[in-house]
Amino acid sequence: MMDNEFDQSKESRIQRKRTSLIASLVASLQKDEHIEAKKNEQEKTDLSRNEILHEMFLFLVAGFETGATSLAWFIHLVSKYPKVQQKIKLELMNNKGD
Repeated sequence: MMDNEFDQSKESRIQRKRTSLIASLVASLQKDEHIEAKKNEQEKTDLSRNEILHEMFLFLVAGFETGATSLAWFIHLVSKYPKVQQKIKLELMNNKGD
């Protein structure tokens, strides 16, 4: 994803930075990791490639986990209320999956 972002023109990356989390993270990528590695923590301003990968992974996992938790609670709560189950089944049958 980072490489795809770098393949874009500079103007395109600047424009996408406003609406894309990936573009925003890539914009904060360190220009030279070797120079940044020599700095102390207070002097570092940008993210390393590894830090960006960790952030992207975190967002992926967080999005998956919240969706899975919501679905689990939905199933749990619907299983406690048979009348609600019947209403959902009826609505699905009436709309034929539309």
